[in-house]
Amino acid sequence: MVDADQAVVEAIATHTGLFDLGDWQRPDLDNLQVEHRWRVATDSVGDVVGAAYFAPEQVSDALWNTYFLAVKKELHGQGVGRFIMNHIEALARSEGIRTLIVETSSLESYEQARGFYQSLGYVREAEIRDYYAAGDNKVVYWKSLD
Repeated sequence: MVDADQAVVEAIATHTGLFDLGDWQRPDLDNLQVEHRWRVATDSVGDVVGAAYFAPEQVSDALWNTYFLAVKKELHGQGVGRFIMNHIEALARSEGIRTLIVETSSLESYEQARGFYQSLGYVREAEIRDYYAAGDNKVVYWKSLD
């Protein structure tokens, strides 16, 4: 991702209805730690259609966390998210990463996201009650890359 992509990524994130505009903070790409990565997916004419942010977990050995994934709402179910996750997994394997995790909400509005991760072979590993807000639990999915 480059600075010019940020407004589009913000629009994608907020138009899905899963991210609030007030929650979005533009990443400081100039000062991003080298192992922290943003990636965008583009269509055939170069327009950004999805984005992801992933990084190593600081206290873990060879584990990455995908902190953010968003795809244009009108493209949900067309393979863009799968393409992005496959890219992250391939990159992780090439760098010796053995495990990926993703975090999402327990709210009903995130049911599609949870099903998506399960369809990619991620296992529901943990749930932390009232993490995001009262009644909004953090759900952690896990996948081995071995």
